[in-house]
Amino acid sequence: ATACAAAMAVAVQAGFGGLNVGLGESLGLSMPVTAWAVTWPLAKLAAMLPVSLGGLGLREFAIAQLARPFASTARAGAACLGWLSVFWLGSARGALGTRGIGRD
Repeated sequence: ATACAAAMAVAVQAGFGGLNVGLGESLGLSMPVTAWAVTWPLAKLAAMLPVSLGGLGLREFAIAQLARPFASTARAGAACLGWLSVFWLGSARGALGTRGIGRD
């Protein structure tokens, strides 16, 4: 059961990373996938530092700085803020959608 949960967690994070690659490319951020494979997990780890609310701002700063050798920090920051918007809007839609579940 633990191995299954770990595999699912890795799959979800890999999917999030893949979504970030696509979002970044749509915003003109052209980074190799291997760079994303390093940048995304390190930024997620940086967001765990207890210096902000839920890593807000810290994750975006980390991605912008880690992407610096490959792309402009402004585009990297914009891609990260775009991801944050997608994540929050998706979460809000899911929360609102569950309000009608179970009602007769």
